[in-house]
Order: sequence, then C-alpha cells, then structure tokens
Amino acid sequence: MSTRNILSIGLASAIACAPVATADETVVDVKSRVVPIIDGCRDLNKNGKIDPYENWRLPVEQRVEDLLARMTLQEKIGQTAYPSLKIAKDKAAALGVEDRGVKTTVQYEVNQNAGFLMVAPFPSTKACAESMNQVQQWAEETRLGIPLIMGIDPHTHIYKGTRIVGGDRSLALSATDNLETVRKVYDVWRKEMRASGIHLLLGPQT
Repeated sequence: MSTRNILSIGLASAIACAPVATADETVVDVKSRVVPIIDGCRDLNKNGKIDPYENWRLPVEQRVEDLLARMTLQEKIGQTAYPSLKIAKDKAAALGVEDRGVKTTVQYEVNQNAGFLMVAPFPSTKACAESMNQVQQWAEETRLGIPLIMGIDPHTHIYKGTRIVGGDRSLALSATDNLETVRKVYDVWRKEMRASGIHLLLGPQT
C-alpha cells in the first residue's frame, strides 16, 4: 500500500476535528488531549494556525497532499511501519516490551512515526479505550501530530467473552452457515471496537 493510501485512510478515520455535524444535526465536541483547538480544528503541528491537513472541512485528498508536502522522508517511511507490540493489558504505559527479540517501548515506536500499531488483548473495553487514548496522546505530541491506526485481532481480544456468542471466534460463527447472523455479530463488534479506539480488524479466521 502506498504512503498516499495509508495517509488517506488515517486522515479519513483518525484526523477528525470538532465540532462535527452528523446526519441528525447533532454537534459532536471532540476535544484535544495535547494540542490547542482553533476554529473547531486541532492544531496538530502546534504552529498557532490551522493548516489544510488539519482542517476537517476540506476534502481528504487535499489534506493528504498538504500533509505529504510537510513530511520528511523518515516520517513517510515511518507511516508504512506496522510494529506488533504487546501493549500492557491494563495501561498503554511506556513499558518495555519484546518485539521480535528487541527491547522497545510503545512510545518509542510512536515517536518513530509508526503509522499503525497492532495491540494485544485487554481485560476490559475500558482498559482498551484508556490505552488507545494514551497512545493517541503520544501521537499528538509528535512533530505533525499524525494519529495512529490501531489494529487488533477479532473481538474476543478486546475483552474476555461476549454476551452475543460467548466469546466464540470466527470459526464458530462460520459453523452456523448463516451469513446474516455473522454480519449482525460483526456489526456489533465493529461498533464496540470503534468505541474502544480501534480502527482496524485483523480477521484472518473470517
């Protein structure tokens, strides 16, 4: 996947700014964790004004082009990285983790401009959401403030079990031989994962 495509996905899913009017005219007041809000947008590069890539009112293509023009080669390379890190199950603190035998930290990878992070299981959706908030706060502290795309394996990796199918994975769902049931279950999981800060489902079992 090209850097342009990766950034398009990231901008469309993660660089949302406040306030945003939804179909029912409700205004969602998205708050910043680190950077200031200017005219309803986050000043991600902390330069005191809203540049095109930070302006959610502009087309995604225009925002991507503006952002690419501001990025160094190292930052572009970093956006293509997808480290699989075992974020602590209770918090996304900057704890040392083993990644392919190399001692590193989640915050270190964020500072290296990683575009994606593969996260590990959490004991609860609250722990997952708190961890994702911490990681995105670190992302806001980087030079351009580009948020990360967070990936995870199927739903049971977020917390143990579910009232829907008792924690069964995709193989058990496929055994139902009912595509509509599978679709409904995954739609609920999709909503729960997004509410927990997850953007990307890795579903090789599907």
